[in-house]
Amino acid sequence: QRSRELIFKEIERIKTNFELREEEVKKLMSLRYRMGSYNLLNYNSQIFKMMVTWTIMQAYLEQLKKWEEEVTWRDHWSSKDIAELIKLQEKYAGNWAKIATQLGRHSLACKEKFNSLSLKVKRGEWTYQETGTLLELISKFGKNFALISKKMRNRSRIQIRDRVAYLEKTKLLKFDSRMEAKLC
Repeated sequence: QRSRELIFKEIERIKTNFELREEEVKKLMSLRYRMGSYNLLNYNSQIFKMMVTWTIMQAYLEQLKKWEEEVTWRDHWSSKDIAELIKLQEKYAGNWAKIATQLGRHSLACKEKFNSLSLKVKRGEWTYQETGTLLELISKFGKNFALISKKMRNRSRIQIRDRVAYLEKTKLLKFDSRMEAKLC
C-alpha cells in the first residue's frame, strides 16, 4: 500500500515539476548517449524533459500494474478480513478504492464480499415468486443485473446473474437478438 502511494507521488512530482533526482539524470544521460540522441537533444530542452517524463512514468506505471496483479484477487476471506472490511466500510462509506488499498485486495472483490454479507440478501433456493419477479425485471432491463438487484433488494447481482445463467442453461429462458427475454 505504501509503495503504491510512493509511486503516485513520484508520478506527480515528475508530471508537475519535471524534477529528476541525480541518479535518474545519470541513467537517462547514459541511455540518451547509447540511443545516439546525444547531439540531438540537450538536457534543458523541453522535448528531452517530456521524453524523460514519459519514460519514467511508463516505468512507474509498469510497477503499478505488477502491484495490481499481485494483490488483485485472493479467494479466501478470513473472519479477521471480514471484520476489517466491515470496519473500513463504516469508516469510508463505500469508497471501495480506499478500502481495497487498506485490505490489499481489488476494489470489486471488496464490494462483492461486502454485498454478500448484507443481511438483506436471501440465500438458498429461489421461490416461484422471486423467479417471476426476476423474469419481469429482465423483460424491462435486460441483463443489467446490478439494476435488477437494486429492484429486487433481496438477491445480489451475482445471485441474479447465476439464476439467469441457470434459466438459460435449462432452456427455460431465451434471449433474442435484441436481448429481450422470452420464456420457453
